[in-house]
Amino acid sequence: MSDWGPSVSPISADTVHVTSLDPALRFAAEAVLEGIADGVFVIDSAGCLRLLNGAGERLIGTDRAMWIDRPIVELVHSDDVEAVGEALEALRAGRHVGVLSLRVRDAEGAWRTFEAAPINDIAGDSVKGMICVAQIDVPALGLPVAATAPHAPTLDAGTHHREPNIDQLLEVSTSMVLLLDGHGVVTRASAAFLRLIDRTVGEVEGVPLTEVVSAADAAAVSQAVTRLSGVRCREVVEVNLDIVSREMPLPLRFEMVGIFDDPMVNGIAVTAYDLTELHAALATADRLSRYDDLTGHYNRHALLAEVKQRMANSERFSVALVNLDFFRPVNDLYGYEIGDELLREVGRRLEQSVRPYDFIARMGGDEFAVIAPGLDSDKALASLTEQIEVSLSATYHLSTGPVRIAASVGASVAEPTLTPAMLLADADAAMREVKNERRGLSKTSVFTRRTTAAERMQLVDECRQGLARGEFIAHLQPIIDLRTRKMVRVEALVRWQHPRLGLLRPQAFMNVIEALGYDAELGNAVLESACASLSTLARNGVMPRLSVNFAMGQLSDPTLGRRVASTMRASGIDMSRLVVEITEKALVGRRAPSGTVSPEDALIELHHRGAKLSLDDYGTGATSLSNLRRFPLAEIKIDRSFVSQMCMSAQDRATVEVIIGLSRSLGLVAVAEGVETNEQLELLTKMGCDEAQGYFVGVPMSVDDLIQWTWM
Repeated sequence: MSDWGPSVSPISADTVHVTSLDPALRFAAEAVLEGIADGVFVIDSAGCLRLLNGAGERLIGTDRAMWIDRPIVELVHSDDVEAVGEALEALRAGRHVGVLSLRVRDAEGAWRTFEAAPINDIAGDSVKGMICVAQIDVPALGLPVAATAPHAPTLDAGTHHREPNIDQLLEVSTSMVLLLDGHGVVTRASAAFLRLIDRTVGEVEGVPLTEVVSAADAAAVSQAVTRLSGVRCREVVEVNLDIVSREMPLPLRFEMVGIFDDPMVNGIAVTAYDLTELHAALATADRLSRYDDLTGHYNRHALLAEVKQRMANSERFSVALVNLDFFRPVNDLYGYEIGDELLREVGRRLEQSVRPYDFIARMGGDEFAVIAPGLDSDKALASLTEQIEVSLSATYHLSTGPVRIAASVGASVAEPTLTPAMLLADADAAMREVKNERRGLSKTSVFTRRTTAAERMQLVDECRQGLARGEFIAHLQPIIDLRTRKMVRVEALVRWQHPRLGLLRPQAFMNVIEALGYDAELGNAVLESACASLSTLARNGVMPRLSVNFAMGQLSDPTLGRRVASTMRASGIDMSRLVVEITEKALVGRRAPSGTVSPEDALIELHHRGAKLSLDDYGTGATSLSNLRRFPLAEIKIDRSFVSQMCMSAQDRATVEVIIGLSRSLGLVAVAEGVETNEQLELLTKMGCDEAQGYFVGVPMSVDDLIQWTWM
């Protein structure tokens, strides 16, 4: 655009994401707009300034960072605020809004004129706001000033008479100006406009403007002329002109002003603006918002939009998520440039391994996705995933030499009951299942096994309800004294008495609890249930101590000590019978968030209230001797991984012996976990271990079963 003037351009729904892009894409869109010589303002329908390029910053004369995301009314004169508010209200209501003339204070404090022409697109797929390419201090009519002088002679549109001052101005001016009569016929055209459209005076003057523009835009121009007849107001119309020397139509914006009360004009003045540069910039921004710059495929934003659109149209399709295995070692070994080269090659192979009409997107990092229309059977999906895995797992010949990676692919079928998020979550769960199987990981969790997104969301809701209904209870596992072989203590282990799935162990739900942030609530429920069970045991003549594992959320609660003491007291249990267990990994390197206490402070308080402290899973973390001395520990629990192999592994046996010896030297009780055989039990007794627990000793059980166990 060679001339200043207010401008509006309808753009696609994806392009308007410049107002709400993630930081990387927003930065790219701003970089595109920086290339435009005119001031570009992007204002949302709420009236907030979202983007402003460098030229616009120079126009207002202040740092753009001061105004981004602030209401545009803060920029304008107080007398113009009402007009802006009315225009935005009309925009939201779907009514037409003309050109606004606003006053803006510059850096020197002077008020200058700012003109904006908002486009109503509330119900459409474009801006839902306005984009303005603007000039400060634009002449009131968009015409050379001399052409609007009150003493100028009358223009007779029906003759070829030319007033020299107007002819000369239209000849030498760089502005692209047209004058129309009341019927929309061109009476004059500036030389700049004729040069732009590559036509002569005879091809334009005397011709209706509707015949100059493309046939598709003729109706819009005709309607604007009708609205302007006899009224001094403004209309903004975007049109295209077919030009022989151009492959593509020329996009123009016409600002049309009715000036029938001026005898020199007595018609409609039109100022034209070339939108080629702006459209190119917006197309680039659209590409940046939809495509992955590295591979050239669609990006995550485009994939989500495509999934939503297809599901809204009730189409039959599947989504496959592809995650690269062993990609990180390539990055670490050869560097990110080779990693990028590999990703580009993966994108090319993926394109070759699917059908031409399948939709491919790079989700980010080493993850890709494929939308496969028409594939909705298990057999078809298995064929697709196998084809992708085979293609992506073949050797890559990169600039540094041959490289081998693999791919894990999981797919899901679009169902009417699913949302887009659920569909993608199903595909992700399937992909994770494939990856875990290759790593030899078991599928023990109800939450992580391959269920539908609806089932997983149901489990999340049931977790919340289960906590409220008291479905999470404590089962008690006996701990015996190895010298007397009698039960001296029980450990409280959480179970979920699920009304639909039955009794569930922690592996089935703990990741859900942690994801919801309910670990503290669960710990409280387990403690209350365990104390109630201990009271029942006491009434039956059984008086063991109680071991409880406290979650990090509980240990960060400054009221923990007071609440634990209150719970124990309400059940008639002395605090001296409580043993608090905490793992090495949870104990070391933890800092308290704001408004909480550190785990160390919480443990010290519980100790002062009478509880004993136990270090669980010893040998698997990073606790040093100094850390052991720092806490008033009463016992160390030897991790089951050492106990389970000590009868077959000399190294594990030596480890257990060292831990028992360390406990004895520090005056701590040594407790062995995971005792599964009589051989292990006898060896631990011989080593001088104090206590033991495990399935050979006794499984976790309800309080009624534990009472029966004690009588055996």
